[in-house]
Amino acid sequence: MIRVSKPAVVLAIAMMTLHVLTAALGPSLFLTNVLITTAPLLAGLSCLWRSRRQSSVLADKWRLLGVGLLIWSIGQGCYTYGTLKYHNVQTAALPSDFWFLVYGIFVLLAVCSVGEDQDSTAILIADGAQATLAIVLIYVTLFMNNHFSHRTLPASQLTTLYLGENLALALAATVRLLAMPDGEDRYFHRAACIFAWLMILISTPLNYLDAYVGPTNGKPIEVGWMIPFLAVVVMAFSQEDQTRAEPELRHRTWGAMMVYNASPVFFTLCVLLLGAHTAQHRPLVGFAAVVGALLIYTFRATILQTRLRQVQESLNDSERNLRLLNSKLHEQSLI
Repeated sequence: MIRVSKPAVVLAIAMMTLHVLTAALGPSLFLTNVLITTAPLLAGLSCLWRSRRQSSVLADKWRLLGVGLLIWSIGQGCYTYGTLKYHNVQTAALPSDFWFLVYGIFVLLAVCSVGEDQDSTAILIADGAQATLAIVLIYVTLFMNNHFSHRTLPASQLTTLYLGENLALALAATVRLLAMPDGEDRYFHRAACIFAWLMILISTPLNYLDAYVGPTNGKPIEVGWMIPFLAVVVMAFSQEDQTRAEPELRHRTWGAMMVYNASPVFFTLCVLLLGAHTAQHRPLVGFAAVVGALLIYTFRATILQTRLRQVQESLNDSERNLRLLNSKLHEQSLI
């Protein structure tokens, strides 16, 4: 049972109401865009605040999610600045689109790659290298596209790219949530799952309306952009009641453990798909990215396999010493 934070709910309702009233009564691009920028900003800060109250690994998850939401807020700020200063209708990728896509890398890292048994410097370096590779691929895809004589990606293709990103986040968050036992870790993944599905359900129709019908900037329907982020604010300040004490530590099932261990593969798979997409217009960059992602994942898997082997050898040594002690105790008992 979740104890919902009433102040956070009131804040969310007040912000959405203010946006709708501003857009309907006195259309103001500045105020409506500022409100939309404030929502992910508050969500990111709420996640960073929540991370201070968690254990190290779980705190890293909240921090990564918070950083991702802050990056989305930066993208919205860039979009607001461009809209108010140049008043251009978007026909191709803008600098704001770069931030809107990069935020997903940090959310995907929070959902997939951070685990209690993977908290080491080498693993963090490998995940950081994959994230950097993904950021480079996003930049190349958006601003170094030479298909059909375009230097930047056409706006009509951006909607498909956003749909792919949101779908990947939603599926990854859902699968990881199913593998989580009850507790704070599951609560985080529940919050990430709610955010991801709200994002895909709301952003997809709004993106297609912008691309094929007409701009929605400054209209009341744009209040939908605030909903996923304000939901994160509410989840960050809410608490899950521990109604029953666990008599014993519950272990994951075989299927849940398999999903848990395979989650980092999902992040690598997304990088590979992005590299394959980049290879369509930049073959050399795309091929290098695919090879780099495979090498990084091989390095990551080797580290985990080495650590597993070390643990197994330690257990074997302990078992061998235990047998020797039991043998000595048996001899002493006979004497």
